[in-house]
Amino acid sequence: MIDSKKVKDIVRSLGADLCGIAPVERFKAPKGFRPNDIYKDCKSVIVFAKRLPTEPLFASNCVPYTWVNNIINQKVDGLGIELSFGIEGQGIRAVPIPSDDPYEHWEPERSYGRAILSLRHAGYLAGLGVLGKNTLLINKELG
Repeated sequence: MIDSKKVKDIVRSLGADLCGIAPVERFKAPKGFRPNDIYKDCKSVIVFAKRLPTEPLFASNCVPYTWVNNIINQKVDGLGIELSFGIEGQGIRAVPIPSDDPYEHWEPERSYGRAILSLRHAGYLAGLGVLGKNTLLINKELG
């Protein structure tokens, strides 16, 4: 079995800028949206992030940001799959979650959707940042 430091080292070696681990007991989400609802034997959630370049945020057109964000999401998803292979090789079972979850829960009257796991809350519970007034995860170093 490997410890959390080794897991974080593996994640960083795969290209993540941030990594934290949250035990499932910290998740107080509604039933159906907790880690154990996704995988009944889940003990911890490994959360990682890659930073985006900042200047596309200030472009007059949204296309550069959307393009960069889509590419980073693909890289994060690939990293999650590689991490799963890496830690499974160490005897740890893993279920990767897509970084841009499709909604299984949709309320058309409110135009509101909810993914199977709130990644921003997972990041907060894993110590990667705080939740801002805009409900997004904010990291001291990376924004």
